[in-house]
Amino acid sequence: MDFQHRAGGKTGSGGVASFSESNRDRRERLRQLALETIDLNKDPYFMKNHLGSYECKLCLTLHNNEGSYLAHTQGKKHQQNLARRAAKEAKDAPAQPQPEWAVKLKIFFKILELHKLCTLNDIDEGTS
Repeated sequence: MDFQHRAGGKTGSGGVASFSESNRDRRERLRQLALETIDLNKDPYFMKNHLGSYECKLCLTLHNNEGSYLAHTQGKKHQQNLARRAAKEAKDAPAQPQPEWAVKLKIFFKILELHKLCTLNDIDEGTS
């Protein structure tokens, strides 16, 4: 076969991929990249339902595959819902009381008597 006259093709290249094939490859590469960076087991909003599709519990959206869910997590709607939930939790959380400043107690030393005065009566004299 003569491949050199095909648009964009070179001899031995195997032909040009169609738009749908290149789009599928791109989506697969993005899915693999996202799976490397994001662990779906630790995602609190990721849930697989009984029908085999995937749900985002935060946004209440359905996804046919993990790649679609991962693309959704990077999207505007999911990010806005994350920000909304964080703001709500910050508002609803009980305000932490500020730590009270420790008041330093002044330590007073008791002055002890260094000497004791006592009166001695002289029995012979009868005076004090």
